[in-house]
Amino acid sequence: MTLAQPHVLILLAVLPVLVLLYLAADRAFQARLHRFLSRRLSSRMTRCFSLGRLRFKRILLLAALALLILAAARPQAGEAIRMVRKRGMNIVFVLDTSRSMATPDVAPNRYARAMHDIEKILEHLGTDRVGLVTFAGEAFPQCPLTTDYAAFRILARAAHLGSIPLPGTNIEKAVAKALETLEAGSKGKGKGAVVLFTDGENHQGDLDAAIAAAKKKSIPVFTIGFGSPAGSPVPDPRGGFKKDREGNIVVSRLDAETLRRLASGTRGRFFLADARGTEVDAVLRALEGFEREEVLSREVSSRAERYQWPLAGALILLACEFCLGVRRR
Repeated sequence: MTLAQPHVLILLAVLPVLVLLYLAADRAFQARLHRFLSRRLSSRMTRCFSLGRLRFKRILLLAALALLILAAARPQAGEAIRMVRKRGMNIVFVLDTSRSMATPDVAPNRYARAMHDIEKILEHLGTDRVGLVTFAGEAFPQCPLTTDYAAFRILARAAHLGSIPLPGTNIEKAVAKALETLEAGSKGKGKGAVVLFTDGENHQGDLDAAIAAAKKKSIPVFTIGFGSPAGSPVPDPRGGFKKDREGNIVVSRLDAETLRRLASGTRGRFFLADARGTEVDAVLRALEGFEREEVLSREVSSRAERYQWPLAGALILLACEFCLGVRRR
């Protein structure tokens, strides 16, 4: 037997104080009575009154109060098995790790801003399962669907620019890997949504194939575009800016049209990352409209509550005290 809130038992210190108050009240009553009446006359006038019954009623009240305090301390014994069910949706974040995401036309750069947006979205999710796919010229499942956001964050931080060996940007493979992640983590149902973080420069793959695959599975793809149409030079990790074979500085530009086409073709929406970060709120509002389903169901073992027994005893004692009179038969 254990108590969930043992500190409540300190209230038991009130009981001796009540006993002293009861005794003081009895003495004061007797003193006032004998002040006006003789002992013989007072005993005749109070013949129908039972002091023993009154004291027994007080004992019942004190015992009931003690049981109520014990019930408030929440005694626990044994184990109780309960089923915990969580409802949510499945969301796969798809993060572009190609070198063009290092472009600083979105402060501090496109990749850092995308990671910041993912973190902000996570802060507003509760029981939804999230997964992560990183991509460049190839796509890689960085994190399977999970409700463990701490583990998700660890795996997300393990990704970095250039972590995919094959350079380029292949949105078709990214979407395909996201759909596989959804299907693998949702018992073959593949229900959920994909949120794509990229600058939209689709150098490889077939965008129409990506749209057709997502549309076939009824998976909306929400796209968030990072960068500016004017573009900006791509930093070289060795210093300076990247150059093409002719020696010209490579300029990366936001391809909003590709992202709009992908979103509209899959019944998703396109959002443009801005300085105020309004795209995060817009994505969250879009995700709110999805119907949540059971994403986790498991048995949880915990201490069984036994406060019902002292509470029932207290109610019985209070009922007895109420029914018991102070008159002699």
